[in-house]
Amino acid sequence: MLREDIPVWFAWLDKHQTDIDQLWYEPLLGGPQITPETDTDPMLRMQRALLSLRPDAIATTHTHVLIIEVTTIARHRAIGQLITYSALWTADHPIDLPTRLILVCNYISDDYITAAQAASIEVHNVSDYI
Repeated sequence: MLREDIPVWFAWLDKHQTDIDQLWYEPLLGGPQITPETDTDPMLRMQRALLSLRPDAIATTHTHVLIIEVTTIARHRAIGQLITYSALWTADHPIDLPTRLILVCNYISDDYITAAQAASIEVHNVSDYI
């Protein structure tokens, strides 16, 4: 999460934090897999950290896994990131809860809202909260 996105994140979190059971910031998705046998090798751990992708946050509720991308101004990059993170989450973490993709922003144009909806991404515009 970029520094300028932090106020956007806190505005969203203030409204939704009571729904969240667990929350992870910038968890690793994809990249080389580490086994318990190779987990002690610092070079392999560093390689995984460098080659993995990191969504801004992943949270669980009682009913869903939320993959969250936060940006001040939402564009195609954030939409593509969420699609990619969803595929990697499904491959890496077989949890029985359905996944929801959440795009948290302060501004998004109607064209990007249409694109996000086509990809089953929920847009949470924090400017609506104020």
